[in-house]
Amino acid sequence: MTDPLIRVFGWCVRARSSIEHYGIGHESVSDRIACRATRHQARIVRVISSDKDAGTIRVRRAAEVAPMDKNIQLTQLSHHTIIWPVVEKWLPPAPARVLDAGCGGGQLSYRLAKLGYRVTGIDLPGPSLEKARALLASSDCSWDIIAGSVEEFSGANHAFDALVSIEVIEHLYRPVTFLKNMAGALHPGGIVILSTPYHGWLKNVAISALGLWDWHHQPLDEGNHIKFWSKRTLNAALVAAGLEAVEWRGVGRIPFLWKSIMVKALKPTEYSS
Repeated sequence: MTDPLIRVFGWCVRARSSIEHYGIGHESVSDRIACRATRHQARIVRVISSDKDAGTIRVRRAAEVAPMDKNIQLTQLSHHTIIWPVVEKWLPPAPARVLDAGCGGGQLSYRLAKLGYRVTGIDLPGPSLEKARALLASSDCSWDIIAGSVEEFSGANHAFDALVSIEVIEHLYRPVTFLKNMAGALHPGGIVILSTPYHGWLKNVAISALGLWDWHHQPLDEGNHIKFWSKRTLNAALVAAGLEAVEWRGVGRIPFLWKSIMVKALKPTEYSS
């Protein structure tokens, strides 16, 4: 089914000018082309759950991204198609050491390792981490996996050149603690790349006007999102953790109705949390 926000505000897609309001720009032309080419190759690959009594079937979309090999196949997440081009652009050159915080099934760790990065993924023990281990076992590259909480991680001081955490911070009860711990794992001048679902004034008004808050929050799902971030609140969390935001990007949909907001932040050379 067409995204409700896009269905109602579809006319906005004709807007071609770059909007830099509040310091957030939408994807560059090259980023949009890369994302669109990746999405064009996406197809529904399997049913992930079925509730016959409720008459519902949920499906997962997976991107078969050339030249990615078979190890991406069923585990690829749809939001990676809009986020990955920005991650790749913001990362330092390989073979930098990268911490994949909230690595889930290992999809991002795998892509980074294939590019020559020295990767460590961390996530809570459970089915997702077992998928990451299975992906590691079947791949032709290697990375490290840590079973643990990103909110409690306190090891590997100053060991990493970059931290990548994709669609994770909205799931955390202690996001500032998480950011402080991750900053401690970076060397001075290290890079932090975060993404999270975007919330801003226009998007919130649109969701309210259309009565879509239940659809948006999905309160009946087990787990799911518990924090809802705007640029202002995410920047406040970064500042509280002693990090400095240097670039922002809205991705997915159209300006001000973005699916996600991305930020690149730096750990100061003289860091103090």
